[in-house]
Amino acid sequence: MSAQLATLFSTRPEHLIPDFLKHLSRYGEPHTWRYHCHEPPPREDIQVLLRDFVVPEGLIPRVGLAKCPICSPKLPKYIKGHLLWSPITGQLYAVGHCCGFNYFNDGVLSEGLRQEKARGIRKAHEDFLLANWEKVAEFTAFADALLPRAREHDRVVRLLIASLSQKRANELYRSAGDGGYLTVVRRQAGAEEARGGLQGVRERFGDRPLQGHLILHKPRSAKLAEARLVNPATVLRFVDWRTLDNAFEWLCDQPDIDLKRLSDILGDAESGSAQVCAEMNALADFLVPENLQLINAWSRQQDTLQAEIRVFRPMPNKLTVWRGRHAAKPIVLHPNVDQPAPEPPALIREETPPG
Repeated sequence: MSAQLATLFSTRPEHLIPDFLKHLSRYGEPHTWRYHCHEPPPREDIQVLLRDFVVPEGLIPRVGLAKCPICSPKLPKYIKGHLLWSPITGQLYAVGHCCGFNYFNDGVLSEGLRQEKARGIRKAHEDFLLANWEKVAEFTAFADALLPRAREHDRVVRLLIASLSQKRANELYRSAGDGGYLTVVRRQAGAEEARGGLQGVRERFGDRPLQGHLILHKPRSAKLAEARLVNPATVLRFVDWRTLDNAFEWLCDQPDIDLKRLSDILGDAESGSAQVCAEMNALADFLVPENLQLINAWSRQQDTLQAEIRVFRPMPNKLTVWRGRHAAKPIVLHPNVDQPAPEPPALIREETPPG
């Protein structure tokens, strides 16, 4: 029996993982770690302390592979392994990845790996939420402040698309697909002229891209700007964290699924706020007089449209849309439509987002 067996742990020794990784990166020999037990672990109960550690590739030529207390305590055997802890013996065991599945009782190692993965995911969610506990209140306040403008934005975009017609809005959006530059189709006599046909050639129109054309693309499944702000904020209002201690106590009491849900909701709040602000800025760019002039000039040249489109902004607070000889009802614009959207809150992500 090794002298290392004198050290027993009655509780799960998570605090030793950094020491093990330091030893592994320096020496490349998990079996020489001071807390490693060289005897085979008990088959009945085991917990995975660290899964899928790997012997550093640069050290293998010098130190070779690692020895496994299960199947190869004297000869090198593995590169990838797991660090295990037994509640029965209180010992730690660095074993090869493949050995344990056949050694332990049915499902013991698989269940240990599953639990270790669940612990890792929970810890990632806890770290993420503690780093962003103040963002809960920030996102709700941001949504409250931006909500009136979001409703106004939805109204203007809805009326603009209705005035253009969904078909014309889609055609304008698709035409600007080449980096924002509009295109026109020129009808030219070609090889099929003898058979009574004409050949169409698509060409770029204008010397500048169309600004803000993304607001014209509204799939049926797309949420309104108001919904993208309100939906996450409605849930976040129930998380009453006034201090970091409040957040910590809440996290300790919640099941894993609630931590994941709250992390996801914060992610939705961040992405929704950023999208809404980007769309508000796109609408402001779209309504610039030079941009509307580009649309009108394009429409005169585009011979695939059934009726010419003309968009005018005769006054800062009014927008008119013509299709052929028919004008839609003028759209009233709020004074803030031209103002840049505020910068939304951003989450703190020190590492990859939790799973």
